[in-house]
Amino acid sequence: MKPECPAHGRARSINEGKTMKKTIAGLLAAALPALSFGADLYLDYNGSTPGFGVNNSGGALTVDPTAVTWNTDSTGGGGGIISAVSSGDVLHFGLEGTGGILFNWQNYGSVSVGGIRTYQTSGSTASINRMQKPGGGQLQLNLSSGAVINTEKANSFYWDFATSGDFTKTGSQWLILADGGNKINGTATLSQGNLIVRGLGTLGTSSNVRMEGGQLRFDDNIDDAAGEQYINMGTLGGSGTIIRDGNANGLNSLTINNMGADMGNGNATDSINFGWGIAAAFVSGASTSMDISKNGAQIEQDQFTVDWESRALTLGGDLTVSLTAGSDALMVGDTFDLFSNTLLGSFDSISMPQLHSGLSWDTSDLAAGGTGTITVIPEPATIGLIGAFGSGLLFIRRRFMI
Repeated sequence: MKPECPAHGRARSINEGKTMKKTIAGLLAAALPALSFGADLYLDYNGSTPGFGVNNSGGALTVDPTAVTWNTDSTGGGGGIISAVSSGDVLHFGLEGTGGILFNWQNYGSVSVGGIRTYQTSGSTASINRMQKPGGGQLQLNLSSGAVINTEKANSFYWDFATSGDFTKTGSQWLILADGGNKINGTATLSQGNLIVRGLGTLGTSSNVRMEGGQLRFDDNIDDAAGEQYINMGTLGGSGTIIRDGNANGLNSLTINNMGADMGNGNATDSINFGWGIAAAFVSGASTSMDISKNGAQIEQDQFTVDWESRALTLGGDLTVSLTAGSDALMVGDTFDLFSNTLLGSFDSISMPQLHSGLSWDTSDLAAGGTGTITVIPEPATIGLIGAFGSGLLFIRRRFMI
């Protein structure tokens, strides 16, 4: 039986790097290349001795995907000991004992893993102090397609440790981006738990975040005593409230500069909200996509809002608004609330859904001082014709009344 992968919830097998041969009707023999499957690998400092030996009794522990011992046995038994990680393998860190455990990563730039899982083994009260690359410049851990970072026990990325590639964050505990450079190069989809940002540089313009059940939070370890603090990141998507953690005297003045909102998924129900003390800005080159829909009298739209009245949303870059498939035809007076609170700036370009003849879009409120709404109105030429036609009716009526 293949071991089941707790991170992905499906059976996995191990790539042994062997050549397979297939014979067809006894006449054709062809050597096929090795097929790469992700295996569940458990970091094991005990080798064939039961358990994993993953505890803080020996100080910092080395994580080397090319050299340390990995076990395919989820109980830490003697079977399935290997010493090299293959593409797509999911790395499991089963914490044992008590106290905080420090993991020093090295030699991982050439591997591509299917995810990281952190958890406590039975009876353990241990936690992770940090996962880090101690000096020598940043090195990114490559994540293969469909990668999952599962924090059943909270995990922290420090110093020069970073990731490259998209991943889904699962597990109820935190994933913390503590210090150093950009930790996420790709899209992090937050399915469960919180992604905690504790350093201004731990996100960058290549760091995209989607909230799909999980939450993006900024820690008050970011010191704003000297004034407004700024964090640059990629696009935001999904639904949720972005908030700041800590006490009321902590982080009060934070602006999140982003590369746009990726909300154009055909639903028109996404809502991204910036909580107390946080402002947001679409920077130059940002690309924002949003959906709107109409079903009878029901109007729906994606929304991107700033909560606190004294904080602002700065518009910029390009905006594309799409009408979802199956929506009713839009009519004069249909209004969609896309943005709020205080608006600054303006979009460089705005692309709107096509309307029936005689209708037009009023996007004048998508600018500084505006309400953040778009409204269907008659085309200016149509308004003139209606006015002229109305005057003619009035003249005719008067003629008949004389």
